[in-house]
Amino acid sequence: MPLTADAVTLVAFQAAREAAGDSSSTMRRRWSALSSFYDFLVDSEMRSINPVTGIDRPRVTAGDPSPTVRLSPEAVATCRAMAAALDPRLDALVALLVCDGLKVAEALALDVDHVAGRPPRTTITLRRRGEIQRVLLHSDSARAVHRCMGKRRTGPVFISERASTSDTPTRLTRFGADHLIRQLRTDDATEVVTANALRRFHIAEGHLSGSVLEHVRDRAGLADVRSVMRYVDSANGLARNP
Repeated sequence: MPLTADAVTLVAFQAAREAAGDSSSTMRRRWSALSSFYDFLVDSEMRSINPVTGIDRPRVTAGDPSPTVRLSPEAVATCRAMAAALDPRLDALVALLVCDGLKVAEALALDVDHVAGRPPRTTITLRRRGEIQRVLLHSDSARAVHRCMGKRRTGPVFISERASTSDTPTRLTRFGADHLIRQLRTDDATEVVTANALRRFHIAEGHLSGSVLEHVRDRAGLADVRSVMRYVDSANGLARNP
């Protein structure tokens, strides 16, 4: 039972998943999800502690690059132009991933009242690792988000329908966001456009532009600079930005 699981149970779960053949990347994603789940329970006063805390979780190690596709600048430019032509929600979502490094879940959780100011001084309020943060948006993202919101003053930034007549529009789900992103194409048929690929572009380009790893990490909301290095192309990125 997840609500009553203790550290011993979670260690047994890890051993069972490793025996089943889960990779290190899969295990890291599982532990991240579990930790976030128990943080939510603690915040909601349904549990007193997070049982994941203190457990020896799988960590990112040197030489463990991300398998996520590395999109070229030309491919990303094509995706952004296509997104702008297809749907204002897709336009805003792609801009937040590419220009600001947001996670899809962070973008979808945005409400209209989390957005303040006009471009180029538009900020958003995010909750990251249990803390409230204010993030200054890239000017392209800010304009796209304002187009997505339109004249709405309340409710989610991303709604489930392009135009909703309901007084209480439904928030766009992760499934709906993935459906939108799957419409994107590049000139290279071998390149698969995913939310993670778009976010990897932001992280890798930030590193190549000369930004220090800690700044790239903070901008993308990552917990460790080793997570940044997994997204960096070691063959080119480190050579150009030692």
